[in-house]
Amino acid sequence: DFCPADGIEYSEAYKKQKRETFFAYQAFYETLDQEQKERLEEFLELDTELSGMAQEEHYIEGIKIGILLMLEVLRFDKLNL
Repeated sequence: DFCPADGIEYSEAYKKQKRETFFAYQAFYETLDQEQKERLEEFLELDTELSGMAQEEHYIEGIKIGILLMLEVLRFDKLNL
């Protein structure tokens, strides 16, 4: 199966931010009681699902824009032949 995200080379800035976010999350999580941890996990699951949906929609829109751009270039080339 084709998965565009598999080939992404993340920048050092992204990797650094990801590490910092992870450590901040761990530190925060340890301050919570069990009920708060469960509520946080439920929220994070919903947020992760929403983020995934947004990424998919952004990817689809990006493909559409790329196709429209290619069509525009091809039309321009035909007019200038």
